[in-house]
Amino acid sequence: MGVVAVREGRGVRGGPDAGLDGLRARLSGSGDPVFLTPGGLIRLLRPRLTVRFLIVVVALAAVATEAGIVGWRAVTRRDRADEHARHLKSWRSFMYDSNESIRWHERMRLKYEHAARSPWLGVEPDTPEPN
Repeated sequence: MGVVAVREGRGVRGGPDAGLDGLRARLSGSGDPVFLTPGGLIRLLRPRLTVRFLIVVVALAAVATEAGIVGWRAVTRRDRADEHARHLKSWRSFMYDSNESIRWHERMRLKYEHAARSPWLGVEPDTPEPN
Protein backbone atom coordinates (compact mmCIF):
# COMPACT_ATOMS: atom_id res chain seq x y z
CA MET A 1 0.00 0.00 0.00
CA GLY A 2 1.81 3.06 -1.22
CA VAL A 3 1.06 6.65 -0.41
CA VAL A 4 -0.63 8.26 -3.42
CA ALA A 5 -0.78 11.90 -2.36
CA VAL A 6 0.03 14.04 0.62
CA ARG A 7 -1.99 17.21 1.09
CA GLU A 8 -0.09 19.81 3.03
CA GLY A 9 -0.44 23.49 3.60
CA ARG A 10 -3.59 25.44 3.11
CA GLY A 11 -6.27 23.80 1.05
CA VAL A 12 -9.01 25.21 -1.07
CA ARG A 13 -11.78 26.70 1.07
CA GLY A 14 -14.64 25.68 -1.22
CA GLY A 15 -15.24 22.84 -3.62
CA PRO A 16 -14.64 19.11 -3.34
CA ASP A 17 -11.26 19.48 -1.55
CA ALA A 18 -12.57 21.69 1.28
CA GLY A 19 -11.61 20.37 4.69
CA LEU A 20 -9.15 17.76 3.42
CA ASP A 21 -6.01 19.62 4.56
CA GLY A 22 -3.39 17.39 6.12
CA LEU A 23 -4.90 14.12 4.89
CA ARG A 24 -2.65 11.47 3.44
CA ALA A 25 -4.32 9.37 0.77
CA ARG A 26 -3.40 5.84 -0.13
CA LEU A 27 -4.97 2.93 -1.93
CA SER A 28 -6.13 -0.09 0.01
CA GLY A 29 -5.54 -3.65 -1.13
CA SER A 30 -8.85 -3.59 -3.05
CA GLY A 31 -7.99 -0.33 -4.78
CA ASP A 32 -10.39 1.81 -2.77
CA PRO A 33 -9.04 5.19 -1.64
CA VAL A 34 -8.31 5.41 2.08
CA PHE A 35 -7.52 8.71 3.81
CA LEU A 36 -5.33 8.66 6.92
CA THR A 37 -6.28 11.22 9.52
CA PRO A 38 -4.64 11.90 12.85
CA GLY A 39 -7.65 10.28 14.57
CA GLY A 40 -8.00 7.19 12.38
CA LEU A 41 -8.98 5.98 8.91
CA ILE A 42 -11.70 7.31 6.64
CA ARG A 43 -12.55 4.77 3.96
CA LEU A 44 -14.26 6.06 0.83
CA LEU A 45 -16.07 3.27 -0.97
CA ARG A 46 -16.66 3.27 -4.68
CA PRO A 47 -20.29 3.37 -5.74
CA ARG A 48 -21.16 0.01 -7.25
CA LEU A 49 -23.33 -0.06 -10.35
CA THR A 50 -24.89 -3.48 -10.43
CA VAL A 51 -27.58 -4.73 -12.77
CA ARG A 52 -29.94 -5.01 -9.82
CA PHE A 53 -29.37 -1.35 -8.89
CA LEU A 54 -29.97 -0.22 -12.49
CA ILE A 55 -33.18 -2.29 -12.71
CA VAL A 56 -34.44 -0.63 -9.53
CA VAL A 57 -33.61 2.83 -10.93
CA VAL A 58 -35.47 2.08 -14.17
CA ALA A 59 -38.46 0.68 -12.25
CA LEU A 60 -38.65 3.79 -10.06
CA ALA A 61 -38.46 6.01 -13.14
CA ALA A 62 -41.30 4.03 -14.74
CA VAL A 63 -43.48 4.32 -11.64
CA ALA A 64 -42.85 8.07 -11.43
CA THR A 65 -43.68 8.50 -15.13
CA GLU A 66 -46.89 6.49 -14.87
CA ALA A 67 -47.94 8.43 -11.77
CA GLY A 68 -47.46 11.67 -13.69
CA ILE A 69 -49.50 10.41 -16.65
CA VAL A 70 -52.33 9.17 -14.42
CA GLY A 71 -52.36 12.47 -12.53
CA TRP A 72 -52.48 14.43 -15.79
CA ARG A 73 -55.40 12.29 -17.02
CA ALA A 74 -57.32 12.88 -13.77
CA VAL A 75 -56.86 16.66 -14.03
CA THR A 76 -57.82 16.92 -17.71
CA ARG A 77 -60.87 14.69 -17.28
CA ARG A 78 -61.97 16.69 -14.23
CA ASP A 79 -61.68 19.84 -16.37
CA ARG A 80 -63.86 18.31 -19.09
CA ALA A 81 -66.49 17.31 -16.53
CA ASP A 82 -66.42 20.87 -15.16
CA GLU A 83 -66.89 22.30 -18.68
CA HIS A 84 -70.03 20.22 -19.17
CA ALA A 85 -71.30 21.16 -15.68
CA ARG A 86 -70.74 24.87 -16.42
CA HIS A 87 -72.60 24.52 -19.69
CA LEU A 88 -75.54 22.91 -17.89
CA LYS A 89 -75.64 25.70 -15.28
CA SER A 90 -75.41 28.54 -17.78
CA TRP A 91 -78.51 30.49 -18.76
CA ARG A 92 -77.85 29.74 -22.45
CA SER A 93 -78.40 26.06 -21.79
CA PHE A 94 -81.93 26.73 -20.55
CA MET A 95 -82.69 29.24 -23.28
CA TYR A 96 -81.29 27.64 -26.42
CA ASP A 97 -80.54 23.96 -25.83
CA SER A 98 -83.00 21.20 -26.56
CA ASN A 99 -83.75 18.51 -24.01
CA GLU A 100 -81.65 16.12 -26.06
CA SER A 101 -78.63 18.46 -25.88
CA ILE A 102 -79.07 18.93 -22.12
CA ARG A 103 -79.20 15.15 -21.63
CA TRP A 104 -76.04 14.76 -23.77
CA HIS A 105 -74.15 17.28 -21.62
CA GLU A 106 -75.36 15.51 -18.48
CA ARG A 107 -74.14 12.14 -19.82
CA MET A 108 -70.76 13.67 -20.74
CA ARG A 109 -70.44 15.27 -17.29
CA LEU A 110 -71.13 11.94 -15.57
CA LYS A 111 -68.80 10.10 -17.93
CA TYR A 112 -65.86 12.44 -17.27
CA GLU A 113 -66.50 12.58 -13.52
CA HIS A 114 -66.22 8.78 -13.46
CA ALA A 115 -63.13 8.93 -15.69
CA ALA A 116 -61.51 11.48 -13.34
CA ARG A 117 -62.08 9.16 -10.37
CA SER A 118 -60.51 6.23 -12.29
CA PRO A 119 -57.85 7.79 -14.54
CA TRP A 120 -56.09 4.46 -15.16
CA LEU A 121 -59.13 3.24 -17.13
CA GLY A 122 -59.74 4.15 -20.74
CA VAL A 123 -62.49 6.44 -21.99
CA GLU A 124 -64.60 5.61 -25.01
CA PRO A 125 -64.87 8.32 -27.69
CA ASP A 126 -67.56 10.96 -27.27
CA THR A 127 -70.72 10.74 -29.31
CA PRO A 128 -71.33 13.85 -31.42
CA GLU A 129 -73.28 16.62 -29.74
CA PRO A 130 -76.85 16.85 -31.01
CA ASN A 131 -77.77 20.04 -32.84
